[in-house]
Formats: sequence, C-alpha cells, structure tokens
Amino acid sequence: MATTSNRQLLRVSLFAVAIACIDQIAKAFARANAGCRFDLIDGFLALSYLENSGAAFGIFPGCRIFFCTVAFTALAAGVLWRRRLQLGKPLNAICFGLIGGGIIGNLVDRLRFGYVVDFIAMGLPPFGWNTFNLADSALCGGVAIYICCELLRGKPK
Repeated sequence: MATTSNRQLLRVSLFAVAIACIDQIAKAFARANAGCRFDLIDGFLALSYLENSGAAFGIFPGCRIFFCTVAFTALAAGVLWRRRLQLGKPLNAICFGLIGGGIIGNLVDRLRFGYVVDFIAMGLPPFGWNTFNLADSALCGGVAIYICCELLRGKPK
C-alpha cells in the first residue's frame, strides 16, 4: 500500500517527466533546425541553436561529470525530503515538478550529448543575447514561484 507521501511524490514525478518530455521534444526541433535562426520579436526574441557544455550563461564549460552529479544529488534529495517539501500543497507540487522537470531535461542532454541544447535566444540591451531552453525556464520558474510563496507565507508566529 502506497503512503500519501509516496503518492504525492509519484504525482510530482509524473509532472516532472512530462515537463522533461516537452523540453526534449522542443530540443529535437531545435537540433533539426540547427544553423537556422527564427526571429520571433526582432531584436528581442529568437529561436537559435546553441550547444552549452557549461552552466547558466555558459560558465564552467566542460564540467559534465560535476553537473550530472549535482543533478542526481538534487533529484535524490527531493525524494528523501519529500515529506519536508510538503508536496501535498498544490503549489509546492507544481514548483517541485517544474524544478524536477528542468533538472531531468538538462540531465538527459548532458548524458546523451555531453552538453545542453539551448535554443531560446533573448536579447536584453545592454547585456546582449542569452540563450536558454524550456528546462531552464521550468527550473527557474519553479524556484522563483517557491521562493515568492515562502516569502508571502512568512514565518509562523
């Protein structure tokens, strides 16, 4: 018989896998169109293929084993701390599903190719162009929503 905590973890895990699958489908499209650039909003948003062997903004290139280890550790921590994460709260479940999906999406790339496929290019003057993917967006969005919710909840009195 599955405990409530295990059922909640299963739901979050299925959501995370769905996010990772959507990310992988989008990256397959990007790989198939490598070399092409699609301007969506001139000077601001484009689809453009990039191979990133590093972390955010390409920092620490070539640290594949380190990044894979961090990803596996983060996923294992989520499983071990599932009760503490309060996955029964719908917003927490969404946040950790997004985070897990982002981790899995980029981990799959690192294991398959040795780099992460980025394809969403955003120009932010005066900073230039930054390129990311759906997994990055899911992970950052999940973290941001979780932090905002925690700040709004405040400390118990």
